[in-house]
Amino acid sequence: MDGVHLPLLLIVMLPTLSNSVLCMHLPAPAKLSMDSHHFVHLLSWEPGLGSPEGVSYTVDVCVLSEKGRSCNPTHCSSNPDQSPLQCNLTEVFRLPNQIYYTIVSARLGNLNSSAYFPPFQPFKDTVPEPPRLKVLPCNESLCVHLQAPYERLLSVYNCTVYPCFKYKLNISSNGQFKFMKEVQGLQTVVLEHLVPGQEYCVSVGIKDRSSSYRPAVCAFTAAAESRAGAPIFAAVCVIVLLFLWGFVVLSWIFYVKSHLPAVLVRHTFVCFAGVWDLGNMTTCFIFYPVEFVIVINDIYP
Repeated sequence: MDGVHLPLLLIVMLPTLSNSVLCMHLPAPAKLSMDSHHFVHLLSWEPGLGSPEGVSYTVDVCVLSEKGRSCNPTHCSSNPDQSPLQCNLTEVFRLPNQIYYTIVSARLGNLNSSAYFPPFQPFKDTVPEPPRLKVLPCNESLCVHLQAPYERLLSVYNCTVYPCFKYKLNISSNGQFKFMKEVQGLQTVVLEHLVPGQEYCVSVGIKDRSSSYRPAVCAFTAAAESRAGAPIFAAVCVIVLLFLWGFVVLSWIFYVKSHLPAVLVRHTFVCFAGVWDLGNMTTCFIFYPVEFVIVINDIYP
């Protein structure tokens, strides 16, 4: 009987023995990696080789200061069936120049094991997105307005914190590269000495970083004839207005002098475009008292 039941007993107890052996050492998380683009930081890892079912994972982030090391747990909830396991650390890594130390721990009952990710500095280690830009004509030049890609990153892109980004502007026209300008911080860059009436395209990238250039934005400079013709047109308009005003005034004076009966001088108001009796004065928009007419009659008897 013992010889018959011994194999069956081993078959029943083997899974228990296997789990006991495995649980003596809990494999640490493996293949830790950080996908960081545009200051969005996603930590990934995989269960250690031979990890049993039911393992849970926690992520702690530590920083060093004058007071020493301080660590805080994150609130990442990873699906055990997901591969790889992930934790979004964008909100945790909120200081771009702070160096963060990340620890991923595997836990099963009273057993735990940890893996450490190398020190991570968001400003240095992320792949940043180039700033946005607007290109508008301004006088005889083009004005390039640089803007942060996201409002939450304004201090990073505008050099409120140090170090800060330096930007490279590539200027081209008719498909040919013309020149480049380097600036630091978000500002309005004036492109001068451009050909009038020609289209220029501007693209921007971040110096000494692996990020690509933002697609070019194009605009035309002001045409030469439009810039020269504006003062002439204004002068012509002024001359025409002065001529019309003088013509109207002279016509009004001669009309009053030739058509106003002397007997009605003291009982009449003079309108801008003619003379009416006092009873029809309500039809006038602009009128002058009769004394002014008397003066005219005195000058032109």
